[in-house]
Amino acid sequence: MFLPKQVLQGGVWQFASVTLRAILQLGILGILARHVSPQEFGLIAIANITISFTRIFSQVGLGPAIIQRKELSSNHLRVGFSLTMLLSCFFFSVIWILAPPIALFFKEESVIPVLKVIGLSFLLEAPGVISESLLERELKFKSLLFINISTYTLGYGCVGIVLALKNFGVWAIVIATLVQILFKTILLLICHPYPMKPLIVGKEIGDLIAFGGGLTLSRIFNIGALQGDYLIVGHFLGVAALGLYERVFRIMLLPVRYFGEALDRVMFPAMSRMQADSEKLLDFYTTSISLVNFFLMPLSALLILVAPELVLILLGSDWMEVVIPLQILLFSISILTSSRMADALVRATGAVYQSTLVKLFYALFVLLFSWLGHFKGITGVVIGVNTAILTNYILMLKLSTVILHCSWRRLLKTSISGLILFIYVLLVGWGTSSILGILNFPAIYIFFLTSFFVLFSVLFLITMSYVTVKSNTSKFLLSPLRHIGLTSLSFLNLFKTSLKHG
Repeated sequence: MFLPKQVLQGGVWQFASVTLRAILQLGILGILARHVSPQEFGLIAIANITISFTRIFSQVGLGPAIIQRKELSSNHLRVGFSLTMLLSCFFFSVIWILAPPIALFFKEESVIPVLKVIGLSFLLEAPGVISESLLERELKFKSLLFINISTYTLGYGCVGIVLALKNFGVWAIVIATLVQILFKTILLLICHPYPMKPLIVGKEIGDLIAFGGGLTLSRIFNIGALQGDYLIVGHFLGVAALGLYERVFRIMLLPVRYFGEALDRVMFPAMSRMQADSEKLLDFYTTSISLVNFFLMPLSALLILVAPELVLILLGSDWMEVVIPLQILLFSISILTSSRMADALVRATGAVYQSTLVKLFYALFVLLFSWLGHFKGITGVVIGVNTAILTNYILMLKLSTVILHCSWRRLLKTSISGLILFIYVLLVGWGTSSILGILNFPAIYIFFLTSFFVLFSVLFLITMSYVTVKSNTSKFLLSPLRHIGLTSLSFLNLFKTSLKHG
């Protein structure tokens, strides 16, 4: 299995970053959920839908275009900065104009001032877009770790918690978001300054827009898929239901968002560098996706089992109605992450236009299945969303086979080890949590004891599989557990290599 030295080092820093950020977000989420109502979280969800969709146009894929380019001049950076600033100012104005119609769609006038204020994020983040892209291009993830952790902790965490405790409600989250973005932009510019003299002419515009335009079109449909269910819930079920639904997705997306973000930031620049070497690219991609499934599939199983305790601990007893929707969504953790890795492959190889049709179908499926599901409430919506997620995964898998010139079988084999561990964790964890529940253990004890026992039993299984593979036991080679042993052996070798080069 092939993973370059720089990728290993970048991966170590990225996963350290996402682990810390996930822990911080869980803590902050637990505090805010007790001081900000579902209705107010619903207002933030509406604002996030609007900002996320508009941000696609305000950046037109300029950051990824800079990462993907083989040759990059100072004029490319100047053009990127100029276009980002102009578009950010334009779409900040658009948010102000569209705030009343958006409020009318969601039947919630109180979202208008929230949208207008949080629209300032366009202006605050624009100068740092190019700096962040350059850090990713150069695989300087140690610097990004420091920036992300410090700004989230000080900007979002401290400010948000203080304001929430002082009963600022929805404005605690709005102000905290803006402060975090401002701090992040300042640190990005300090860590990686670049020429910011305006330039909006020259062939460099075509160089960046040619890639960024196709990526933007793909992202429009992708954001429709990611936010389409929010539109359905907010419009048909109300803002309070949207607040509940947003919290469900927030918890489910913690491993997907941070783990997937770490993979994307490492894999995209790495695969962009090796895009001309098809064998290395294929080996790198299959290695990465195999390790992702190896970790995320059993994690998904564990979270499904302890979801009731997790919701009670994090959000409190007022949020228990989100447990079943959360459990349904947790089935999609590894599928979402694998789809995101396929998307990184598409961008790295410049095949953004080929993926546009896939994204279009994904968005349509999310809207259709969410609408069909909303008649059964939030639970029906999440079943519809899971159906759309699975459909998108199959389509992205097909596109990956075309790009990599490989068979379905080779890509599907990357899921075998994770699937075996998924089933194993479900059986072991269900037995453990059931016994603890019968004995009337408190929720926090059930959560930690079940997690500990599952972790211990999985580590024992992996160790035995690894030892048996190393000893070349013939009977073991006929067992499905062979896949676990081989994957754990590959991971151990990669870990040793990262330590050696680290």
